[in-house]
Amino acid sequence: MSGAFTTRPEIRGRFGVVASTHWIGTAVGMGVLERDGNAFDAAVATGFALQVVEPHLNGPGGEAVILAHPAGDEAPHVVCGQGVAPRAASVAALRERGLSMVPGTGTLAAVVPGAFDAWLLLLRDRGTLTLREVLEPAIGYALGGFPLAPRAAGSIHAAAGHFRAHWPGSAALWLPGARRCPPRADRRGRRRRAPPERAARRRGRARRALGGSETSEAIGAGEPTFLDVPEIEGDTVHLDVADRFGNVVSATPSGGWLQSSPAIPELGFALSTRAQMFWLDERLPSRLVPGARPRTTLTPTIVTREGEPRFALGTPGGDQQDQWSLVLLLRQLHHGGNLQANIDAPMFHTKGLVGSFYPRAIGEALFIEDRHPKATLDALRDRGHALAVQDGWSLGRLCAVARGRDGTLRAAATPRYMQAYAAGR
Repeated sequence: MSGAFTTRPEIRGRFGVVASTHWIGTAVGMGVLERDGNAFDAAVATGFALQVVEPHLNGPGGEAVILAHPAGDEAPHVVCGQGVAPRAASVAALRERGLSMVPGTGTLAAVVPGAFDAWLLLLRDRGTLTLREVLEPAIGYALGGFPLAPRAAGSIHAAAGHFRAHWPGSAALWLPGARRCPPRADRRGRRRRAPPERAARRRGRARRALGGSETSEAIGAGEPTFLDVPEIEGDTVHLDVADRFGNVVSATPSGGWLQSSPAIPELGFALSTRAQMFWLDERLPSRLVPGARPRTTLTPTIVTREGEPRFALGTPGGDQQDQWSLVLLLRQLHHGGNLQANIDAPMFHTKGLVGSFYPRAIGEALFIEDRHPKATLDALRDRGHALAVQDGWSLGRLCAVARGRDGTLRAAATPRYMQAYAAGR
């Protein structure tokens, strides 16, 4: 595919490359590399920036699975930022509420937040910059604003009625006309700290909102179990980074989506609903158990050869993540060539499996972009596949970086949804 038309150039260089699901996240990561940060610093800064600019896809209360391959190490290291089920969460507790499945929205599906700790652990163990330095871009966008992506605006619009009726904290945070308290600042524009006693009260309210032995029940009391809004696919973000030192990172943060759980006023963000991957059946190993981690769909990928990282790739997309990543990986391994061309090429996936998310349905169709040749579509139908032909640029949000044996770096990102971007030099 090296001679194929591409929607944008494959990025090439030797200094560093970043690819992520939002152009702002990519710019933030590249900026960190330019300031002599390494790939781990850049990944952390990008991860926090994506929490701000893609709040419908991830947040501080979510989770993050991170693969880190330091230069010279023979294998990647895994940072598991997947939170566990709260102490009060159990099969019996939800059955007593009349539920046969863990709901897909609301605080009954909450797990302990894991993303923030995961990013800080990566920074502590592998980074070179301070927490202040890597958080600065995200804080700047949170305070100064940013262009809201159309799909983020669509998520807010779809949930607006539920916010107004049932989740006032989310309404105050996300809906037009809501009263917000701007950050206090002195005459020179510097932010002022709250008095110690007020700060202590805020910390206490936040701890009560998050913690204790009754986390899921205390937060969920009196709230509707389900949020009846249209499903919005792609509830995750992804980033890949490679630097001139030989370090490579691949991460897939998710959870804490603004549309799936009420914003906690003391915190300003929502909690993950990953507990919906547990089953309310005491006979199953994957049953809801206090302190247990739910299974995950988050699959960042690093491909090594002779102990050295060659590719880092991944995508949002729930149960489609492994499928889309595998297609890209097979194209790259068997056909080689241009990363961007392999990402641009027509995509497909099946839903003929038990869904990981509520209502855990089993699909039947093979979803396939209409850019595939008609002969291919006809041959699949002849073999008995039920095709759900999709718009030609609608499946997958893949990002990838590559490192050659000579140190040459490459990067690419999907043009689908016109949001992901790669950068480097």
